[in-house]
Amino acid sequence: MSKILIIDDEEQICDILSDCFKLENFEVTVANDITSAKEILNSNQFDLIVSDVRMPDGNGTEILTMIREKNIPSKVIMMSGYSSISQDEIFELGAQAFFAKPFSIFDLLNKVKELL
Repeated sequence: MSKILIIDDEEQICDILSDCFKLENFEVTVANDITSAKEILNSNQFDLIVSDVRMPDGNGTEILTMIREKNIPSKVIMMSGYSSISQDEIFELGAQAFFAKPFSIFDLLNKVKELL
């Protein structure tokens, strides 16, 4: 069973993604901020991380930097509701995909399955 970490400060988004991934038999963990996400990543391994870019306590690109520096083998999908986000920077830091909010849950699920 593949393990997915969802990082987003919007509880509703976490609930929707979590429910969707669990229906597909993925094991899901949720972090609502960058600080707790880093703590979780320090003690757990995930096959895939789905993270928002803008968070109250930092930027999702910090997660990408951490993954690269610690050679964490997780695939990463970044998402954002802000059009000012540089997708080039996100891909340069190692993300495999980017979704602009709002997005189709079916498109996201297809990308998750493709990456895993």
